[in-house]
Amino acid sequence: DYPLLILDEPTAAMDIAATLLAEDCLRRYRERTGCTVLLVTHSLSQARRLADRVLFLSEGRLAEQGPAAQVLETPREPQTRAFLEENRPPRPEKTPDWNGLAGWYQELSYTWLRIRYYCAQNDFRRVFAWGIFLQQELDVVAEEFGFPPIDLLSRYDPDDLPAFAAWSDETERQIRAILTEHGVKIAEYADFAEFARENP
Repeated sequence: DYPLLILDEPTAAMDIAATLLAEDCLRRYRERTGCTVLLVTHSLSQARRLADRVLFLSEGRLAEQGPAAQVLETPREPQTRAFLEENRPPRPEKTPDWNGLAGWYQELSYTWLRIRYYCAQNDFRRVFAWGIFLQQELDVVAEEFGFPPIDLLSRYDPDDLPAFAAWSDETERQIRAILTEHGVKIAEYADFAEFARENP
């Protein structure tokens, strides 16, 4: 074990599933050893998922440093603000189709159910696989609809699946709150007979 681990763009050539798996391994290694990790990345989403503190370099010089939330959300220095603005996902030009988001949620709601079920079964592999799938979906809709990223997988811990199930439920509540905020009614049915009556 090392007191300091330096990683320079370790996931640059990986797809999102491999990236999230590598991040989970890194998170668990850090928790197990207590080492300090210095991770170089150009990915704002990765910095948000992993960092406790951020050091922002501009043209080879340290422009700003501080707690991750402060630097990434309310930076003090103009170079940091400019970088964040340049790399912010574009806001949709047209009015978002919130009913379309409701349809997405209804199709994906089974994924939250699966995560709850596999957490209860202590099946950490299936929990992680469905967590990766759901994180990818959450990343896409957050960018498409312009709401803040919803970070599901940073709370994944194979040794504490009940806590992950609770956090997964919280991310579902966040999606439902976004829909409610935009006046969208979520179609819900007590049983199949009610669904059949409402959808002839």
